[in-house]
Amino acid sequence: MKKVFIYYIVGFVIAVSIGFFTSENPFYGFIVAMILYTVFVGIVSVFFGTFGANPMDKSPYEIRKKEKKETEQN
Repeated sequence: MKKVFIYYIVGFVIAVSIGFFTSENPFYGFIVAMILYTVFVGIVSVFFGTFGANPMDKSPYEIRKKEKKETEQN
């Protein structure tokens, strides 16, 4: 779960950096990028919650971790 929060933080920093550096008024660019990122994360969260999707279950890291745990138990 910690890994997911790191992705959110990195995405937020990228979004607000783009908004800050590409806008004529950096303050408004930062605020608009922050709001749009929050809306995007909200929509994605609702989508995953509605359909029961968990992207971490499909990640190669998680698959290898489960396989290793099963191998150690046998």
